[in-house]
Amino acid sequence: MKKNMGTADKAIRIGIAVVIAVLYFTNVISGTWAIVLGILAIAFVLTSFVSFCPLYFPFGINTLKRRNNEAKHFKRLEFDAHSALGIGHHRYGAGLSGK
Repeated sequence: MKKNMGTADKAIRIGIAVVIAVLYFTNVISGTWAIVLGILAIAFVLTSFVSFCPLYFPFGINTLKRRNNEAKHFKRLEFDAHSALGIGHHRYGAGLSGK
């Protein structure tokens, strides 16, 4: 089970579950609607805690941002670009080597 839900996605789901709970406990919803929405609220809370939505998987949806991997990738690209241009050595303290 690979995580596929980001922070905003989880917060929205928890918010919807809270709204459903408030509607239920204030008797705004009852009967079949209360049962259906209650099951939906429980599903939202569970999927939020495990950060995995099984409905996202077959469609390839992923709202999880990978900040650390992206940052490492871009830092590596920046270093490679500076090295290729011959400016990487000076920037990292090795001097200009005769230039």
